[in-house]
Amino acid sequence: MSKALITLGAKTTHGGIVAEVESSFLINGIAVHLNGMKHFCPKCKAVVAAIATDMSTTVKGRAIIRAGDQTTCGASFLPQQQLAVSAK
Repeated sequence: MSKALITLGAKTTHGGIVAEVESSFLINGIAVHLNGMKHFCPKCKAVVAAIATDMSTTVKGRAIIRAGDQTTCGASFLPQQQLAVSAK
């Protein structure tokens, strides 16, 4: 099943907002979020990291985060675009 790639401004189920991105890979002009990148989780009141579940789509050696991937606090990423997807 295809899943949308996570980009700048996407949210998590805990209310976090993606701010750290890789600007060398853009989807409709918006940069993507990669494995290990961090954001603040307002529910947990901590800085947490993204955990990729599929390492087949990478940028500069780091997997792109997809809808449904989780953070180190257990929140899931919610997509804000459906233009670019990964097939696993």
